[in-house]
Amino acid sequence: WGYNPNGQLGDGTRENKSIPVGIGTATGWKDIAAGYGHTVALKTDGALWTWGYNKYGQLGDGTTTNKSSPMRIGAGTGWKDIAAGLGHTMALKTDGSLWAWGYNEYGQLGDGTTTNKSTQVRIGTGTDWKDIAAGFVHTVALKTDGSLWAWGNNDSGQLGYGTTANKSTPVRIGTGTDWNDIAAGGFHSLALKADGSLWAWGNNYNGQLGDGTTVNKSTPVRIGIDWKDIAAGASHIVAVKADGALWAWGYNGYGQLGIGWIVQVLGGNDWGGPP
Repeated sequence: WGYNPNGQLGDGTRENKSIPVGIGTATGWKDIAAGYGHTVALKTDGALWTWGYNKYGQLGDGTTTNKSSPMRIGAGTGWKDIAAGLGHTMALKTDGSLWAWGYNEYGQLGDGTTTNKSTQVRIGTGTDWKDIAAGFVHTVALKTDGSLWAWGNNDSGQLGYGTTANKSTPVRIGTGTDWNDIAAGGFHSLALKADGSLWAWGNNYNGQLGDGTTVNKSTPVRIGIDWKDIAAGASHIVAVKADGALWAWGYNGYGQLGIGWIVQVLGGNDWGGPP
């Protein structure tokens, strides 16, 4: 449901919908990811499907033609995880290999170029990729050894390696091997360590890093302890603590923090995290 001018709802139309509409009759869907105007989905058999906006080739079908209903990408069934950015798509296979396609002006595909791709391109030769997250024009990933990597646009330091230079191939963030979960916002990134500590970096104009400031950070900054789950919007963060409590901070111009009023929450109480 929602905005549908490019067919991103997948119901065969380009009409907006304000209530949920069924997408076909299949019951074998397993996972979904939404980009700015395109949708990616996995079925339980490991098949990959896409639909919606396709100007940059983000659907991965070899064209730049929009599609208003789900379309299978290739004949393979070895896909296990997906992520969608503003105009790029990332996916992991069961063999641990990493693939990307779509918009690539800032190197967010990670293939060493800034050329858009309308079909899947493999990123390196590694088979140890574990998790992926896509920001607007950058990508964050975890390897099975617990190391943290990022690439693409870095204007706000969202790659986390200490500078603001873009990278078109994966760059490692620090030397830690205890990273456990990741999320990518518009121009900021965040990650959890195995000890439950939360870290954030990148754009902080709306306080979305949760460190009590509005200053961008180009390396990870610790935001408290006892966290267990994270999610990032364009300029805000939502997280769950180990005790099940729900927290949010950052931009709140549309009430996305769920606190009952329209005001930014910058974080920064006595333990250094969101209030």
